[in-house]
Amino acid sequence: MSSLIGAPEERLSLSRAIDALGEAARQAGRPGFVWIAGLFYPAVGIGAGAGWYGSRPWFTSGKDAAAALELKGSAVLDFLKEAYLPLFLLPFIAVVFLPLFRLVAGLAKAGSAEAWRTAAGERRNPSLRALWRLGRGLTFSTYGLWLQLVLMQIAAFIVLVAPILAATHPLGRVSDEGRIFALLGIGALVGPFILLFGLYMLALSVLGQLALQSLAENRRGVSSALLHAWRIMRHDPWATARAVVAEVLLLVLTVGFVRFVGGIVGGLPGGEHITWGLQFALMGFAGVVRAGYWARTYRALGGLTPSDNVPGLVRGS
Repeated sequence: MSSLIGAPEERLSLSRAIDALGEAARQAGRPGFVWIAGLFYPAVGIGAGAGWYGSRPWFTSGKDAAAALELKGSAVLDFLKEAYLPLFLLPFIAVVFLPLFRLVAGLAKAGSAEAWRTAAGERRNPSLRALWRLGRGLTFSTYGLWLQLVLMQIAAFIVLVAPILAATHPLGRVSDEGRIFALLGIGALVGPFILLFGLYMLALSVLGQLALQSLAENRRGVSSALLHAWRIMRHDPWATARAVVAEVLLLVLTVGFVRFVGGIVGGLPGGEHITWGLQFALMGFAGVVRAGYWARTYRALGGLTPSDNVPGLVRGS
């Protein structure tokens, strides 16, 4: 537990990570069109496609999970088609939304306090035009980063999860009593693989956050950004874990607030529309907070920027 909390003299203690999250929240607190870009900023999460569907992590819906647990007939195949087929189609669909990758890169570039003030100018928040300008030349590299992470997720799913789901498919022909014991036995056998899959997905989403910052700050290639992010994570794994804890805190607070307000206004006329509007606003806000938080975390973990005057780094315009 002491390693997870961290000492004050360490590179990134938990208290410093939460302070950085608070600074990023205050920076993003004023409503503005920048929240639109925040809707598409990646998040840290566990699950296929986590972190690159927008500012809210992707999780399997309860309906899909129930279908997978029933394991009757073609339930497993239906689960695969409904939950994971979009992941395979994403690389082709995302080409249509290439401008969004430029906005995401611009928001990552504007995440630090100094860059935020420069991009905002006399405004309270940076405009979408300012983010668009900051993301110039980063559209295809940001898309390439996203594509590599998606392909790595697909590979992990094929290697670790697909064989497990295929092996459980015959359980649909087993009686209810026998199915329970069979599931317990299979669970004990494949549990470590599922845990490994979840941890791998979480590590990939963190890798994507740091690589995106490296890409935006230094305008390096995709492979170079991923390698740089991996070196940062490997250099201090505990500090990286503390950074994830603060990210999870942001998720819990935003989701909890939406549910709390939804419970209050849900029964009122138009309450459902109010809840949906609030959810999208908070998703945009959380995405902007996340950009500011990981920009600060990237630097706290030792990530380099052109201001460090290290030879070989390109100063972005």
